[in-house]
Amino acid sequence: MKNIAKKAAAFALAFTLLGTGTAVTKTFSPTSDTSITASAACYHSAGQPRAEYGEWTATGKKKLIICPVVRYEKQYKRTITYRCSSCGKTLYTVPEYKWQWAI
Repeated sequence: MKNIAKKAAAFALAFTLLGTGTAVTKTFSPTSDTSITASAACYHSAGQPRAEYGEWTATGKKKLIICPVVRYEKQYKRTITYRCSSCGKTLYTVPEYKWQWAI
């Protein structure tokens, strides 16, 4: 009776290990692969983040300035993306606006 219990436990353990994300699971049933893949953590504290500046694009807004001379100004916008200097993950993005003389 002990031998049967050991074989049943070994059989159950074998099927448990087959379903833990090994290559066998992905081969037999790729749609029901529920394994978790871990990667090393980055705490984003290795120096200052690097900034990537986007292109200036016109927003379509205009304003008329009358004093001291009459002129129009157009608004432009770009996005600044700050990335981690060690892993490259996007930390945050900030929009930047400017007004420029329009002819």
